[in-house]
Amino acid sequence: MSGDKSKNLKLHLFNQNSGVTMNELNENFEVLDQREAVINLGLGVIPENFPKLPGEVGDEGFLQRAIDYAEANEQNVTLSPRKYILHDTLYYNWARINGNGATLSLTTADKPILMHRVLRDKTSGITARGLLENLIFEGNVENPNNHGLYCISYWSIYQNLEFINIGGRAIYMSHKHEDGTILATGTLIENKFLNIIVRSSGDTAIFLGEADNNKITDGVLNNIIVATDAWAAIDIGSAAGWHINGVHTYGIQTWSLNIENGFNTTIDNIYIEQFREVGINLGRLQRNVILSNVNIDGTYSNDGSSFIRIDKSSWVDVGDTSLSITNLNMFHEGQNKNAYAFGMINPVNISATNVQTSGLNKGNIILPELDDDNIQISSSFSMKGDLSEEGDLLLYNDRQLKICDYQNFGHQEKHSLTFKLPPTWDYGKIIARIVIDSSWYDNGYKVASWEGTVYISRKSARDTIAVYVRNIYAPEGFKVNPVVTVTKIDQSNATMNVAFTQRDKAGTGVVAVDYIVCKV
Repeated sequence: MSGDKSKNLKLHLFNQNSGVTMNELNENFEVLDQREAVINLGLGVIPENFPKLPGEVGDEGFLQRAIDYAEANEQNVTLSPRKYILHDTLYYNWARINGNGATLSLTTADKPILMHRVLRDKTSGITARGLLENLIFEGNVENPNNHGLYCISYWSIYQNLEFINIGGRAIYMSHKHEDGTILATGTLIENKFLNIIVRSSGDTAIFLGEADNNKITDGVLNNIIVATDAWAAIDIGSAAGWHINGVHTYGIQTWSLNIENGFNTTIDNIYIEQFREVGINLGRLQRNVILSNVNIDGTYSNDGSSFIRIDKSSWVDVGDTSLSITNLNMFHEGQNKNAYAFGMINPVNISATNVQTSGLNKGNIILPELDDDNIQISSSFSMKGDLSEEGDLLLYNDRQLKICDYQNFGHQEKHSLTFKLPPTWDYGKIIARIVIDSSWYDNGYKVASWEGTVYISRKSARDTIAVYVRNIYAPEGFKVNPVVTVTKIDQSNATMNVAFTQRDKAGTGVVAVDYIVCKV
């Protein structure tokens, strides 16, 4: 060979968009090394520049050689927008792969489609700052080990991916080898899964770490669509620091979302169309978990199922747990089936605002006992359904109607807090329990406390209101004991004021109220 290096340099940098083929280039230039012709300017490694070898049937051979070359030369990989037929798993660790709309199809072997190399050999190192995008995975739902993407990484982005007919898990992230060997000595943080679609999977569609792994944390799930009848749509084993936003699930999963070990976890904009046993499981919950803008349809759920199942972590005390729920809508029209709004396995502290239930009176959503010390439901709690009467009590779907509200107060002597009475005031009688608890800053030193019952009733003249207050526990720590008054606004609306003066103005606390509403 003459080895004209200037000609080889031109070949080395040829642009795929020029329309020039490898054969045409080889007719005009002598190549010292075939590998010089596989790195394309601006696109990295193009697998089609690695021809099939004699005897190779599928496309995995030249694809694997392209990936291996890219990783050895610190290059990206760009696929062509076509379907690649595979008969075996593809492996990679360090290459940043742009699928460019390509499909990786593995339907004949019960194996993962694309897998991080270290999960096979345990020595290749864990992917960092990886990028996998614009790719379609096609599998065979009959093959349980036919996972789509089997990965282990940190600081990596997986975006614009679609999974079709996957036999195992569409996305399977683990911190250990299949033989149990722990591969990650540190945390696997800040993995981002963006714009993911799963259309049928035999196992959990998106599995992000075994329970209590305490490594795969602080990630992002955004704009996720999952259609599967598998055990779960999404399963996160250690959800500390995860931000989950924009999830829509189809199919009937047993537990649609399984979010374990929540700690500073945000779950927002969720629509669960169907589930069997649990809509959202918040298992081993710790603190600072926020759940907002959630719609759950329980029409096809089993009898005794839970829209939201809650279990406390053994690592924290009940008093240290916190779950905030805002804008939760639960729908149920399953014939003669009951479903719990909150399935409390072990109690946690819940603050809930704007919780709604609706249906066509076929299914019964069982609401929590709202006088539970570990749950506070604000007065914006609303229920759609038929009210009935039994004796002097109002019932909703055969359940005694209660409404709970609370307000916090700061460190000063005098306080005057106003509560809006239930909109069912037209029924005429309300029994309320009021609790005042004031402590000195955060050390738990009690400053003032009181618990009492308030009976509110119209007199014979309907515009006249009588208020009767009885102590459950006598007031302690007050300069002026609590005084309860009710102001009539109109026939269907009234407010209740609770005023008091505490001796130690350093005390801060809460006034909590729950009501039982009775008919006239």
